[in-house]
Amino acid sequence: MILILFILIVVVFWTALCYSKYKKWHIRMKKCTRLVHGLVIEVKERKPIRGSGMLYKPIFMVRDENGETKIESAYYSNLISLSVNSKVDLLVDPDDYNTFIYADRSLNKGLPADIICCCLPIVFLVGILLLS
Repeated sequence: MILILFILIVVVFWTALCYSKYKKWHIRMKKCTRLVHGLVIEVKERKPIRGSGMLYKPIFMVRDENGETKIESAYYSNLISLSVNSKVDLLVDPDDYNTFIYADRSLNKGLPADIICCCLPIVFLVGILLLS
């Protein structure tokens, strides 16, 4: 009975987690419609709280019909590293330029990371079922 309750809790948590991640990317891809050409003007670095390596946070300067705008990534990540003076095309939310995705879909490393994160509980659940 406890195992069934545990499995139910895991499934509910996993479903909520995956739905929130799906919703995040779905909304971002739906809202980010304006193509802007960005130039990396700075890359902030910091060490992670746990583990080793470095985390990076690019800051872009974009120019459009409204002038120049500075765009700062919302979070630090080790999934993508850009160097200063790199040119990057961004799809931005016209109402909030700080909400963006990379026009080159291969640079949106957060999406596959979120998919993998959603698959891990399934692997654990299958492992538990096989061991019981």
